[in-house]
Amino acid sequence: MVDNSNRPDTNKAGGINHRLAHARNKLAGMHIGQVAKRTGMSCIAFPKMLAQKLHKHNHTMVGRIQWAFLGGSILVYAVSIAALWWTSTSVIHDNVRLQAGQWIEKLDELSAPLYISPGDEQMEVIRKHMQNFPEVAYVYFYTSEGRQLLGEYKDAALGDTVFPRFTEQQVDELKALKDQDNAYRFVPDYQTSMARVSAPLWVESIKSDGMLDFSLDEDDVKQIKIIGFIDLGLNFKAHQQQLSRNMLLGSAIIAAVFLVLLIIGRLAIKKSLSPLTQLQEPLMRLANGEEYVQVDVKGDEEIVTICNAFNATMNALKSRDEELNRLANHDSLTSLANRHSFTKSLEREVDRIVDENTSSALLFVDLDKFKFINDTFGHAAGDRLLKKVAELLVSNTRNADLVARFGGDEFAIIARGVNLYEADKIAAQLVEGMQQLRFVEDGETLNVYFSVGVAMIENNRFSADEILSQADMACFQAKANGRNGYHINDASGDVRKQMEADVGWSQKLRQALDNDHFKLFFQPVINLKNGEPFYHEALLRLPDRNSEMIYPEAFLPSAERFGMSTEIDDWVMSSVIAELARLDKAGKPINISINLSPGAIEDDELVSRIRLLLQKHKLTPSRLVFEIREHTALRNMDKVSTCINELHELGCKLALDCFGSGFDSFNYLLDWPVDYLKIDGNFIEKITTSKVNMAMVKSMVQIATTIGKKTIACHVGDDETIEELCAIGVDYAQGFHIGEPAGIISEKKYPLPARAKRKNNIKSIR
Repeated sequence: MVDNSNRPDTNKAGGINHRLAHARNKLAGMHIGQVAKRTGMSCIAFPKMLAQKLHKHNHTMVGRIQWAFLGGSILVYAVSIAALWWTSTSVIHDNVRLQAGQWIEKLDELSAPLYISPGDEQMEVIRKHMQNFPEVAYVYFYTSEGRQLLGEYKDAALGDTVFPRFTEQQVDELKALKDQDNAYRFVPDYQTSMARVSAPLWVESIKSDGMLDFSLDEDDVKQIKIIGFIDLGLNFKAHQQQLSRNMLLGSAIIAAVFLVLLIIGRLAIKKSLSPLTQLQEPLMRLANGEEYVQVDVKGDEEIVTICNAFNATMNALKSRDEELNRLANHDSLTSLANRHSFTKSLEREVDRIVDENTSSALLFVDLDKFKFINDTFGHAAGDRLLKKVAELLVSNTRNADLVARFGGDEFAIIARGVNLYEADKIAAQLVEGMQQLRFVEDGETLNVYFSVGVAMIENNRFSADEILSQADMACFQAKANGRNGYHINDASGDVRKQMEADVGWSQKLRQALDNDHFKLFFQPVINLKNGEPFYHEALLRLPDRNSEMIYPEAFLPSAERFGMSTEIDDWVMSSVIAELARLDKAGKPINISINLSPGAIEDDELVSRIRLLLQKHKLTPSRLVFEIREHTALRNMDKVSTCINELHELGCKLALDCFGSGFDSFNYLLDWPVDYLKIDGNFIEKITTSKVNMAMVKSMVQIATTIGKKTIACHVGDDETIEELCAIGVDYAQGFHIGEPAGIISEKKYPLPARAKRKNNIKSIR
């Protein structure tokens, strides 16, 4: 017998290695599948499931990090176990192959006696030896032809299992392996955990010439003779079972380690991000409307930066809101509470009086002859006077009281927790303090006074608007009594009935706005050259229960006191623009003018609303003429200038109504881009009988013509007036004699008097 080396079969190595690799991959896949089966999903599907759960149930950054950490840990765990299974299985397979070569060598040695002297005794020795090795499933010893068994051994544990015998092809393949290193055939079957190892047995001898003459240097003297074959079955199932047990134990240990690390990592992440997590609570408070939320600055540098930025933003918002709140609730000139803020405070005070069954007082203050200060010394002087009056009111009231500038030269005070006697005392003190005030302007010392109206706020049925109206009426009564004094509202008897009637306007106006009861009338303004309507002035009317029309003078003052003037202005503008759009569709390009109230001029959003209405109805701005009364303009020059300029930039036309009624009517004409001057009707009514009026109107027309503005004469009452107007060059005229206000716009041409026509013709020839 010759010792055979363990060198692999060069002819079969490629096929064996290919099958071995395939089997290893299959086995590795089988074990990964087993792991996945234990977790209920594949290694690929698990991270996907984690992502879905993360998206569905965890929307916090801390939660996402923890889920990502968990998913990554499980993925690493699964990959590690799979790699360990594959590596261990590969080691077993390599070990089985190594054992195959060793067993062939061993069986070559053990089978020598059997092939020399076949018999049961030699085979029994082999059987006893094989019983000590459970990995040997069977051993077959074949004769040299490979067809007959010389002896066999089979593990008793395999029972009746039958193993295939050699075929002629397999015998031929084994014969070809003689005299080769690693001369055996290894065929694994990983499905059954078996490996079949087959090898030829041969003897070598030196060729002799019969005369005992041996030549050891010649290669062709060696003779090889096959004496049999060995067929060995190796069972490595026990190794795999042991591997499975070890792997399960190792997997459990690794899982425990991963779990501990996972818990530690989760706690570390949670602790590191706890300052960021704590930001959720202040952010939720901020989202729920709580203002000026602050957060604690702690944690890592990045979180500290976020906290500092958050606190800085909150501080900036707080400062901005405080400034906006101050601007929204305080008068910019006097720094007192403004009308809006005061009205809200009055409503709260009325509710408090009802709840606590106590009393307070409302004092309404109006400066006497304030217009004289403005007209004589200018608006800057008027502003300085208003500041002094505000200081006087604050110094003569308590800290618990509220002092507000109600508008223009009007102030209002809420004296909290006082009775009628105490309210009387406060009003007298205010009037006395004002009498002692000396206002110095341009070297002149002026005595300026005011009138005060007092209304009690008691647990009765009056609302805030009604109490304000009572105080306003009491102030009017104080002025009627000679000014420079105060009057306490008497809410009983005839006075009470009169005030209740005045307060009733609030309900009437509200119903008119809500139910669209207001009506528009239109009065033509004609061109004095041809008598054709130039534009129509829109005039507001309110029908009463008898369908008779109530003029604006009757309800607009109440509307201003009740804070409804802006709503009425909006109704007028919306209705006029809608009417212009309707006329456009009917092919009637008519212009309409609108009178702007003081409240509308002071409204910062007026022009924006007009722009939106024009865009909505696709109307040209020049179709609108806005009329502003001169005394309204002089009352608040800054607001009027802003309003006029914005309307001019929008493209609307502008007319200054009641022109000439002020002391300095000509001073501002160059600065205001008005298109028309509506001369005060008091001058026009007596133009044919008063030379002074005629001279005044002529001077107005000449100045207007010089600076490129058109003139409109109001209150035209007869044809003689029209003739004089045409003679001095007035451009347009309006009055009941020309056309009365009507609910329908008339395009009727006014027949000018014959003399007016002649004068126009003469003027045009000149």
